[in-house]
Amino acid sequence: MKKLAIVHDWLTNMGGAEQVVINFHELYPDAPIYTTFYTPEKLDDKLKGLNVKTSFLQRQKPVYNHKKYFPLMPMAFSKMKVKDYDVILSSSSSCAKGVKKRKDAIHVCYIHTPMRYAYEFKHEYTDGMNPIKKILVNILLFFIRIWDKHNSKKVDYFIANSSEIQKRVKNTYNRDSVVINPPVRVNEFQIGKKDGDYYLVVSRLVGYKRFDLAVKACTELNKKLVVIGEGPEKEKIEKMAGPTVTFLGRQPDDIVQKYMSECKALLFPGLEDFGIVPVEAQACGRPVICYGKGGVLDTVIDGETGVYFHEQTVDSLKEALKKFEKMKFDKKKIREHSLYFSEDNFKQRMREYIDSVTKPKIAIDARMINMSGIGTYIQNLMSNDLYQIALGNKDEIKEFGKIDDENIVSFDSKIYGIKEQLKFPYRKLKKFKPNVLHVPHYNIPLFYRGKMIVTIHDLTHLVLPEFLPNKFAKFYAKFMIRNALNKADKVITVSENTKNDILKIFNVDERKIKVIYNGVDKEFCKKDKKDINYLYKRFNIPNNKKILLYVGNLKPHKNLKRLLEAFSIINNIKDYRLILVGKAFDNQIDLDKEEKELGINEYIIHTGIVSKKELIDLYNLANLFVFPSLYEGFGLPVIESMACGTNAICSNNSSIPEVGGQLVDYFDPYDIDDIKNKIEKNINKELDYKKVSKWLENFDWNKCSKEFMKVVEDVR
Repeated sequence: MKKLAIVHDWLTNMGGAEQVVINFHELYPDAPIYTTFYTPEKLDDKLKGLNVKTSFLQRQKPVYNHKKYFPLMPMAFSKMKVKDYDVILSSSSSCAKGVKKRKDAIHVCYIHTPMRYAYEFKHEYTDGMNPIKKILVNILLFFIRIWDKHNSKKVDYFIANSSEIQKRVKNTYNRDSVVINPPVRVNEFQIGKKDGDYYLVVSRLVGYKRFDLAVKACTELNKKLVVIGEGPEKEKIEKMAGPTVTFLGRQPDDIVQKYMSECKALLFPGLEDFGIVPVEAQACGRPVICYGKGGVLDTVIDGETGVYFHEQTVDSLKEALKKFEKMKFDKKKIREHSLYFSEDNFKQRMREYIDSVTKPKIAIDARMINMSGIGTYIQNLMSNDLYQIALGNKDEIKEFGKIDDENIVSFDSKIYGIKEQLKFPYRKLKKFKPNVLHVPHYNIPLFYRGKMIVTIHDLTHLVLPEFLPNKFAKFYAKFMIRNALNKADKVITVSENTKNDILKIFNVDERKIKVIYNGVDKEFCKKDKKDINYLYKRFNIPNNKKILLYVGNLKPHKNLKRLLEAFSIINNIKDYRLILVGKAFDNQIDLDKEEKELGINEYIIHTGIVSKKELIDLYNLANLFVFPSLYEGFGLPVIESMACGTNAICSNNSSIPEVGGQLVDYFDPYDIDDIKNKIEKNINKELDYKKVSKWLENFDWNKCSKEFMKVVEDVR
């Protein structure tokens, strides 16, 4: 995880927003908390003794009334020094979202509400002011709105605390947001043992909460109502209350919980951004009768965990009370519903969201996705959901990756050619603003200016130039590899051997190269013989023959001509069949000719490209896997064959001994007699599968993906 800072408006008293900050701290305990004011004696113990950094407004003295400093808060947040952090997680109902981040940092704002006093609810704060003060405050709020809307554009992601706030964020800032409801300490509440005969109101008694409706409705219906809380509206509400209404004032938590766990229902007549109290009541198994707008639409299910009334009038609430009296509710189901809003669930959803939006945006050149070798590499990394953007063929990419259609850039230029440099979609890719471009081969886009990771699988074109079509091909390969090494921020090789080859040929800092082994797919495993019998008919394989298997492309450096020569001198060749699995290139004609000249064509079976299932089954069918390559960057078929329980013999060069370890018998790929002798020696040899399983722990695609992501984080 990158360096993260938490930013909050002020920490001068406890409320729902401060509970959110507690949970943020528990998620990211090493993150400092930036805020305007910090008054620990007024806060929960969980917010005391933390690494809190206050603004210049606080200085040395404690601040108990933050409101008088409001005109200076935009300046206070703009001066906070948070540019060392990669991720800013703000909790804001005021100015905290105005903190200035580094250009490449990510700002995620958990918004409790756009400033209530600056937008549609400003009358709640300005009503009752003298005319001159009201004019001055409105002028101030005019400039605050300009500042607030400007800074809202700098937030990368908004998280709204309810669907109501999600709408408000859209209307106010024209920004999209996701909803993650705030945490509620539901585990501190339990279903009561008694059922009381009273309705309950719990909250601060202020005008917009509309508890006057609850008092009037219960008075007129002669229903018992208990009111817990203090506030400026208390005296006014007391005057309209009848004898069935009892005012208890402020009460300790244990008394509140007792009344809540035994009430008939909680009454909640106000319009709230979210509303924690209704969730607490439901955690006690008690239904909620509420005004059907605002945050309760997220927390109360009409008819299941409560009852809505749809107009903020006494008559509408009275009708809801009458309806409620005729209904039955399941306490356990109500409590079960409340558990969705638990602190654990909140932290899990927050962590998942933060991880998703701070995850590096990685693009990959996926044109080779259906080719052997590099294609398998691309397929497996893409299947692990590492990439958000891909270049290549849309249909091929969709088969293996979870990339959205709009994030796939069509690019079909032939690989390893000059034309691909001219046709590379530089502008289209730039629009996606990837953090990193992964090029899984050395033919990089020469004019790309972003950060880049290059995977160089092998140096076949330089180590065995005799198999290239002309001298220019070698020059071009060396030119492109040198540019890849120079321009890449990090180079991945799939073996120590390839890394050493690079260091021998090119002047490159060894620290720039990271070795990450390929993996073997878990589907490659031992199978029951009865499940693979179909292969005999599928590929015209005679029964009761000793099966030699080769898997790979049929290019010259794979050394198949020498394999054919060695096969031709095997004793009792009629008892054998050699199956060649792989794509045929122009030299396929030479192989056919070679087989006929050696008189072994009737013992050779060419399958061409096979499905993954067929490949796994062919590995299982074979008595021995043979890999005579003159040079490999890794040698994936070696570990695939072992994973399927098939013994292998291989060339003793390049990366192959690194991959095969001590479980493989090796031969000199230039010595035909050595190849023949090793075939005869190993054709009936059983593989120690316990040792194989242990060895294959070194080659795992999930491990490969994790190591790749570490490289991305280093580069990003």
